[in-house]
Amino acid sequence: MTLHRSARKVVPVLLSAGMVATGAGVAGVAGATARPHAATVSATTFNRSFTTMSLLKAISAKGKGKVAAILPDTVSSARYSEFDAPYLKEAMQKAGLPAADIIVQNAQGSDATQLADAQADIAKGATVLIMDPLDSGVGTKIESYAKSHGAQVVDYDRLDLGGSR
Repeated sequence: MTLHRSARKVVPVLLSAGMVATGAGVAGVAGATARPHAATVSATTFNRSFTTMSLLKAISAKGKGKVAAILPDTVSSARYSEFDAPYLKEAMQKAGLPAADIIVQNAQGSDATQLADAQADIAKGATVLIMDPLDSGVGTKIESYAKSHGAQVVDYDRLDLGGSR
């Protein structure tokens, strides 16, 4: 399915909302009220300027650690460098995460690089990994490694048969 250009901007934002909630230890994702007196965030509240992300500042402030997004490549789609990477960074910053706590990388088509990036990110303090795995094999390895080190994983876009989210 091909997404309309404007719809492509929403995908990373929705992912970021779920990721921020996960990083703060909140059960639930975009669309659920995270805590009493917290703002309700849903797919309909998002826009191209990421203003809804500011509603997540209280939630992200309660989280700990860094957030790392590991993108698969630049060959299968230019969207990873043109849309996903900058929009993930912008959405996370508007949700209150400091730039120093945001890691966005691209594995450039290498399973070994994607796994090594995940391991290095966790070693640097990432408690949440946003992952678009190159294939389900490396996805499963990353999920297993993250789980054994107390990090949460948010899968998006590509199928990860060994994944939990």
